[in-house]
Amino acid sequence: MNPKKNVRKTFDGLSLPVLVIDRDYVIVDANRAAAAHLERTESNVVGQFCFEMTHGSENPCWHTGEVACPVKGAFESKQRVRAIHKHHIGGHLVVEEIVATPLDDGTGRVDFVVEEGRVVLVPATVHVTELKGMMSPPRKAVSLEQMEAAIEAGATARLKTAE
Repeated sequence: MNPKKNVRKTFDGLSLPVLVIDRDYVIVDANRAAAAHLERTESNVVGQFCFEMTHGSENPCWHTGEVACPVKGAFESKQRVRAIHKHHIGGHLVVEEIVATPLDDGTGRVDFVVEEGRVVLVPATVHVTELKGMMSPPRKAVSLEQMEAAIEAGATARLKTAE
């Protein structure tokens, strides 16, 4: 198989949820893992605002004052942005590491950002069978602050159980 000739198969073969988002924060493409993670079909994800799909909100996430948006940060800085982000998916709070990578058109203009999501924390109230397309919850409870510190410190950081 030639990956260049089978880009769609390659994109859909990724295990991580991946969204391609334009400057208006509209999802222009989503892989199968993203659609499963969002509990929707691909056709019901593409064309929607990212904040509607991941936050269940009519307003961009940075308007809430609660979080900084990694996608917005990638558009503005033209650099990869990594952040811990709270999403509301399937009626549940899910904490994810979001990696937002700007796609430069070769002239320095960024028209799209690729968003990868990795679930890092799912509240204990979510049953494992409800985690469609997500990884299992951690075995030890950790706080959001501990998770952020661990990700910033790198893969060698150790998480202490929350008290």
